[in-house]
Amino acid sequence: MRYYSNIEEAHKAARNRAEEYRTATNLIPIVIKILKDFDNKVYNCRLEKALKEATNNRVYCDRSQYSLQIYTYPEGNYSHHITLASVKAEDLPEGKRIPADKLIESTRSYREKYLSLAYDIESKIDQMAQVTAYIEETKNKLEAFCRSFNTDLRDIYNIPYCIRTN
Repeated sequence: MRYYSNIEEAHKAARNRAEEYRTATNLIPIVIKILKDFDNKVYNCRLEKALKEATNNRVYCDRSQYSLQIYTYPEGNYSHHITLASVKAEDLPEGKRIPADKLIESTRSYREKYLSLAYDIESKIDQMAQVTAYIEETKNKLEAFCRSFNTDLRDIYNIPYCIRTN
């Protein structure tokens, strides 16, 4: 997790994250269309190829022994991915066929989740300056209180000398 030196940078990062979620949800109709074309077909590299071609190499597919996932990376940011659809391995018919209906259902729940997250981020950005100021003020008061005890008492009761928040 990256920490920002000032509140403006943090606001910008939060707005960017909300926009990443909105951009990812815009890819979902394309993913649904491709999934319908591959319904009940055996999973192979053609699904990922079709997803990449339809989205200009923005959407990827990964099948492991545990699940089948369709995801995207935010533009220019490969530190985290945004899942667009997923199913558990036990939900794959015959262990290798693509269950479009379950994946499409999954895309709808992810879409709702990401739109909700984007709204939540955007609606609370203005409060974050007050929240961080309150946390800093509370931390300083707690540190002052802890420092009021002598070293022996702090050691015996494991009372910290300073409070780390990062």
